[in-house]
Amino acid sequence: MRYASSDAYTGQFNAGFPEGKGLYVWKNGQQLDGEWKNRQLNGQGRMTFAYGDVYAGQFVNGQFAGQGSYRWSSGDEYTGQWKSVKKHGKDVFTTAPAAPLAPRRRHAPAAPAQRPALLFSAPASFARGP
Repeated sequence: MRYASSDAYTGQFNAGFPEGKGLYVWKNGQQLDGEWKNRQLNGQGRMTFAYGDVYAGQFVNGQFAGQGSYRWSSGDEYTGQWKSVKKHGKDVFTTAPAAPLAPRRRHAPAAPAQRPALLFSAPASFARGP
């Protein structure tokens, strides 16, 4: 289903709303793929940001929660527990080998206010799919 914003959703519906396995793609290329319930990602999923970072793991009400991995476009990776989009509990941080003569910078996942897609609810226009 394509929306006026040029975003698109492909997947399962229940009573006209996303429910079950589905993929939401923003017009900028950002993607949210996983298990949908109550118009939000709940369960296992994968978020691929337009700038190359990727989160794969558990979601609760559209937020990173439980076990998951966040890989920065630099190749650095955090694997561990998440709670409300924040690192929480035991974890492992791995740095990617540096490219010769190329400086690397690592940044933490930004708060939802800086990256609104981290907390994602389907827009009202999501209603009534096939």
